[in-house]
Amino acid sequence: MGYVGADRRLLVANAAAARWLGASAAALRGRHVREVLGERNYEQVRPSIDAVLSGRPQTFECAFTIRGVLHHAQASLTPHMSRGQVVGFYVSVAEHGVTSKASALSRSPQAREVGEIQGVLIEGLTNRELRVLELLPTYRSTTDIAEALHVSVNTVKTHVKAIYRKLGVNSRREAIARGIAADLLPDHLS
Repeated sequence: MGYVGADRRLLVANAAAARWLGASAAALRGRHVREVLGERNYEQVRPSIDAVLSGRPQTFECAFTIRGVLHHAQASLTPHMSRGQVVGFYVSVAEHGVTSKASALSRSPQAREVGEIQGVLIEGLTNRELRVLELLPTYRSTTDIAEALHVSVNTVKTHVKAIYRKLGVNSRREAIARGIAADLLPDHLS
């Protein structure tokens, strides 16, 4: 559940939405829907947002890739009217299931084609590898990442090595770029 203002900025996100989007509700507040969802996901829902902001309720099926996980859901957007004007809209999302990027690529010809064009993952990352990948753009040292995750330096090195192998890259910079291209990291890092 959430609420978006007429300027397309997220004003309220409940705990479930924050978990789904991978950020705290406070961190999401005030951010544009494009920034919260990522460019590809935003373009998928933009026509529905345009419609709800013109006063027409919307309900639709969607499939979003967020942090490397494909979420299948039904979304409902309900206009919030004040004095005959749309001042925002309520968002309700009912998730039907999730699919890892790797299994989505193996089953869907369309996803496989997109993956080949954009160099998306061939093999999915584990949750811990995703967490390490999220910390790579901070340019923290391996020791700092280990401390932040409460693991050993060797564990971080093992995860980084696996990330590089799975993403088909040889450096932190390449991993960040590939992570952005595969919707594992936010677009604003590029």
